[in-house]
Amino acid sequence: MKKKTLLSLALILGICLSTNAQDKGNIELGGQIGLNISNAASSDRSADSKVSFNVGAFADFYINDRWSIKPKVIYDRKGWSEDITDFKVNYITVPITANYHFGGTRRWYFNFGGYIGVLASAEDTEFGIDLKDSFKSTDFGLAFGIGHRFPIADNVNLFVEYEGQSGLVNIFEESSETVRNGRSALNAGLVFLLN
Repeated sequence: MKKKTLLSLALILGICLSTNAQDKGNIELGGQIGLNISNAASSDRSADSKVSFNVGAFADFYINDRWSIKPKVIYDRKGWSEDITDFKVNYITVPITANYHFGGTRRWYFNFGGYIGVLASAEDTEFGIDLKDSFKSTDFGLAFGIGHRFPIADNVNLFVEYEGQSGLVNIFEESSETVRNGRSALNAGLVFLLN
């Protein structure tokens, strides 16, 4: 199943890269801040979601007037609560997504791709215990979202978006069960067109 999904994403990306239109070569830079709701997915755990935040920056490279490639760098606070334990797990996350801009003015967009997260810290905040050695140093999974842009000046847009991440790997170093990160976020920020 994972191989078919990756092959499909590669095929879609290849089609996008082979198209050509008037906005090819445009580059946008931006920044975001968002409200995270994160959890840990496992068949053996009953966990409560944790509310936190993310902050990040991105570049958007246009292939044509409909498609772009967007890499981001995000400081991502994740975590969950279960029983008497309160996990706070922070990552530097790098999603890379293909973005499809739609609508008459192309202000709507949706995106899909993947992410890799590098563990910055992990702790049990209930007892003040450092848990970084119990977690794997990297996490990766699927990234997706939908958003809308609002022009506020020449070459400047405000945006609001929903962004999701669904982990594909076990985040613990040694565990008899598989625990994966899951995160939804409502983000807002500014986008600046460079050329």
